[in-house]
Amino acid sequence: MAANLLRALLQEEEDDDDDDDDYASLLAIATLEEEQHLNKGQSTHRRGSILGHAVIQRYRVQVEVYDSYFVQRQNATETIGLSSLQKMTTAMRMLAY
Repeated sequence: MAANLLRALLQEEEDDDDDDDDYASLLAIATLEEEQHLNKGQSTHRRGSILGHAVIQRYRVQVEVYDSYFVQRQNATETIGLSSLQKMTTAMRMLAY
């Protein structure tokens, strides 16, 4: 609503004044404000991206302390086995299936 009022004022200003640079900059500002107003309710964050990652990392540490199965170890050929995160993911998938 305010952006439309600003746009109307800018159009009146254009009729009164011939300074194109000022008009162009004011019109650009009005357009940006209108876009911000229209996009106000939309979130720029994806669902669960950062918070979910932090929660899983916190639980990973707690699970490693609770059960030694989830700790990453070397096998008999001295190659590193699955990480605790991979083991947790596999367990969750098995439970979900």
